[in-house]
Amino acid sequence: MAILLIEAKKNLDTANLIEKVSALIQGPLAQLEEKATRIEEATASHKEALENATKELHGTLSSTSENIKKAILNVTKVSQDMPKATQPEGMHTYVNAVKTNVPPPLTRLLARGEAQARQILLDRHLYGEIDTLRGLTEAEPVAKAKLTLELIEKDGLTIPQGLTFQSA
Repeated sequence: MAILLIEAKKNLDTANLIEKVSALIQGPLAQLEEKATRIEEATASHKEALENATKELHGTLSSTSENIKKAILNVTKVSQDMPKATQPEGMHTYVNAVKTNVPPPLTRLLARGEAQARQILLDRHLYGEIDTLRGLTEAEPVAKAKLTLELIEKDGLTIPQGLTFQSA
């Protein structure tokens, strides 16, 4: 019987100990469950926000790709409607290929640009002390330039073909 009493006392202490541990754990367990619930709610909220952002981005990308397709079709149609020029004689270069389908206003701009690239401009209003162009007429610089070309050729130097002086 004494053994039974000792065993009963041990069981009472064990039951008491289990109750105390259970009481101590209940607070942190409740906090843990509350935080898990918050995390679950936040995850659901973030999931919904990401799904909405994904749908919006998909819609934007779709409309952008449709706009790009429309622009490409429009440019293709405009370029197909442009009058075609014949292939220029000579070498098949990138410049010749570009010039074959150039619209008329751009052709005038290109011609003017090429002419300006070949021009040499002389300023009559020299800002230094010696002004050698002041007393010359407009025809005299052209005559002097042609004479300079003749002298260069006599010295045996090469001059670009088709080089001329037209006006001053």
